[in-house]
Amino acid sequence: MDHKLETHIDHLCRVVTADHDLLQINSKYRAQGPWVPAQRELQKINAYKTPVDKLECIVRVWKIILGLMSANPKDVGSDDFPILVFVILQVNPRALHTTSKYIEFYLDAKLKGETSIRSSVWNKFSTAVEFIKTLILRG
Repeated sequence: MDHKLETHIDHLCRVVTADHDLLQINSKYRAQGPWVPAQRELQKINAYKTPVDKLECIVRVWKIILGLMSANPKDVGSDDFPILVFVILQVNPRALHTTSKYIEFYLDAKLKGETSIRSSVWNKFSTAVEFIKTLILRG
């Protein structure tokens, strides 16, 4: 599944830009694109071995995105989600499917019901990965 997802993302990132209709990134945040600091952090995810460390990497990615948006987490709403999707597409981390399942297997039960930033970010990230899996370009 990892190779299939990597190939799918490779195809998507050739076509999907920050202003692509599929993402609907708010125009006021496009100037910060392509969110290189967040991409650099996400590129490190496979250097971490434990699911906790991988999740902390994802949390740092999200915090970088928020910082680049110059926003308070309470003010962001859903604007950070399309940017997170775009960052994942641009990085196309190796073994993304396996990494997501690894984190989910070891941490999902612990994070359920938790109202922490980690839980919220994990939900956003895993939803972003699932969203990417279902993206089909038309035309």
